[in-house]
Amino acid sequence: MNLKFWYGTIERLGIWNGSIALAARGICRALPSSGWKLKKLRLKGMSHPIFLRPGTSDWNVLDQIFMRQEYECPSKVHEQAVHRFYNDCVSESGIPLIVDCGANIGLASIWYAQKFPRAKIVALEPEPENFRILTMNVSNYPNIIPVHGGISDRKTCFTLSNVTNAPWAWETIEADSGQIRAFTIPDLLESVPNAVLMIVKVDIEGGEVGLFRSNVGWVPEAPVIVFEAHDSLFSWRGTFHAVVSILTKQPRDYIQSGENTFSFLHSMRSEGDHRISEMSSN
Repeated sequence: MNLKFWYGTIERLGIWNGSIALAARGICRALPSSGWKLKKLRLKGMSHPIFLRPGTSDWNVLDQIFMRQEYECPSKVHEQAVHRFYNDCVSESGIPLIVDCGANIGLASIWYAQKFPRAKIVALEPEPENFRILTMNVSNYPNIIPVHGGISDRKTCFTLSNVTNAPWAWETIEADSGQIRAFTIPDLLESVPNAVLMIVKVDIEGGEVGLFRSNVGWVPEAPVIVFEAHDSLFSWRGTFHAVVSILTKQPRDYIQSGENTFSFLHSMRSEGDHRISEMSSN
């Protein structure tokens, strides 16, 4: 274990909880069969605990979201534009809607729920055990709506596949015999009264191709789309191309943060943004 990782864990969880968490993770890694057992952690500054399987990719998700903060807006100018959009929406009695496609155990949804407390977050996860833990994690957040299912451009059904056995690597495959329901972005938008689409987060293990294949009228209405492409996992499927070939039909800024690409619609910008950008660079 490197010092930077240890320090980051202690800083985010606190000395007592961080030490317990690191010890539990070490035991789980030494005894793989115990890695899937559910543990409760408390993060410093958070009112509610989170549940995860410390010997699995759940820990990597925790690290990415709460320690490395990879969903934090990577630009001050764009962050201010997002908050301006959020505040304008709330002041006009709208409900800012965040759609978390591939919510896993719900940690990104919790991140968004804390950052935008008057938004509604639809947390969509197809894998049953991940979804069970998600519902536990978000139970204290009334602005998070857990939905068991996958995301697509059409109403269909999915089966699940996982070649790695890691909980964050479940792939949805369209199949008439599938038991997992597919939702569309318009479905989810219509399910929340007075909703105004604000952020769509997409981390769906190759499912990007199906999501952006058609029925993309919602894309010009989404000020922020945060996505992780999976070309390295699914060679020649064109997951990145599937996303950007649609996004580039409107002027957008693109910023990389960790594994995530942030896409910001130019219609969010204001007259003062150029001045803010210059001040940030000095």
